[in-house]
This record gives sequence, structure tokens and C-alpha cells, in this order.
Amino acid sequence: MGDGEYRILSPFREVPVSSLACEDNGALLRIWREKAGDRFAPPWTEFDLLDLPASYIPRIMVVDVIPGQDDFRYRFFGTWQTDCHKVDMSGKRISDYPHTEFRDEILRGYLEVVKRKVPLLFHYHMTLENVAYQGELLRLPLSDDGEAVTAVIMGETLFDETS
Repeated sequence: MGDGEYRILSPFREVPVSSLACEDNGALLRIWREKAGDRFAPPWTEFDLLDLPASYIPRIMVVDVIPGQDDFRYRFFGTWQTDCHKVDMSGKRISDYPHTEFRDEILRGYLEVVKRKVPLLFHYHMTLENVAYQGELLRLPLSDDGEAVTAVIMGETLFDETS
């Protein structure tokens, strides 16, 4: 990626979910917990993105697990994500993502959610249009069968490091 685009400056670092800094990510987690109830994760069919703040929906991504493969297919790729990444990944696989250095970070995070079956929060540093930000990624498992992770919903927020 060239200057003025989305550039990751540090590896994703897992932090406790209790350290959420973004209100929108907090809303996503709250809704996820309500939908999950006593289950480890709710099914996608019970999730309605319209329950989230409208300004947050463009920053959401949902990926479906591709059974038997270490890959995922984007079910939903918000418009903010498309603008940042300079590519619309809707309907495409993570393995199709053109920026290999970032693709590996993305894949590791989703695989970790599938393996551990719990919400995971990651922080990282990046630039967007030559402005430095701290990023916060919240990844939450979804399960259509109540046993395996069948999808992951993710919300992303950037905090301007200059303010």
C-alpha cells in the first residue's frame, strides 16, 4: 500500500476484553452477550446489525468459517472497511485479500476466535491517510449449531493518536 492509505505499523496485540475503550465496541459486546445468553455464542440468525449505532455499522465485518479450511468468507464488509482497505471484500475469502502482510494478521485473529470460542480484543497502531491511530478490534464468535464457531463478527475503531 502506498502513502496516504491504510498501513499497519505494529502487530495485533491481544488485550483483556474488559479494557474496551470504544463505546461502539462496548455496544457490540453487550448485544452479543444478550443474544448469547447461556450459550458460548449466539447464531448469526439472531444478530441484527441494525441494533447497533448506525454510524458504527460501516466499521463492522462478518466472516463465515469455511469448514475444513483455515480460511473465511466475508459475509459483510462495511463501507468504512472498503474505504480504508481500498478493496471491497464482500463475498470474498480472506485468502483473496491483496495485502499479504495484513492478511496474515487478520487470519491469525479469526483462527484464534474459532479455537478459543470467546470474545477477543486486539490493539494495534496504524496510519490512515498519513495520520497515526491506535486501532481497537473486537472479534466475537457466532455459532449456528451451538458447538462450533461458524462465523465471527468484528467491530473496529480508530483513535487519533495526535489528540
